[in-house]
Amino acid sequence: MICAKQHGSIGSLKMIKRNRKGRADFNENGKSYCGPLTLTVITGRRYDIVEKHILKMRELNTRGFIEPWGNRVVRMKDSELRSMFRYYGYKMVAFVDEDGTTMDNEFWSNSTVRNWTKKTYGVRYKKWFVISTRNHYLVVSGNKVWDTYSPSEGISVVHMPHKKAKIRAVWEVTNG
Repeated sequence: MICAKQHGSIGSLKMIKRNRKGRADFNENGKSYCGPLTLTVITGRRYDIVEKHILKMRELNTRGFIEPWGNRVVRMKDSELRSMFRYYGYKMVAFVDEDGTTMDNEFWSNSTVRNWTKKTYGVRYKKWFVISTRNHYLVVSGNKVWDTYSPSEGISVVHMPHKKAKIRAVWEVTNG
């Protein structure tokens, strides 16, 4: 049997694009949005696969109602993000500081992303956090941040955008 690899012809073989945990996979067909991108960074799945699963979940939950923007995931609710993490075998838990403070505390009520990164300096090592600002999701792990404006490897916490954004919620993402 002759192998196509030996003769240099790949014929109908396609290169399979893969992703890995801790690396953002952007949408090849257009603009990437923060909800699916959050899932690609933490789970290591490709953007198109994540988007397909979200659309399928929405179709099941809304009984076939199609969003006005078609087959793209433009907006995500926190509950949708939580259920998608559960689907992939992860768990989103509300962040509790070492002092036992939660987001209900008055320190957190007007906290910005910069204040949160300073307060949690030694806590973030090897943990995954999802920060929800007004209409945006950020992923933080160690001293790296991922969002739609950063490169796929992430950027340093010092150079991240949205430093002055008010935090709405913070979750720690762990294996199910």
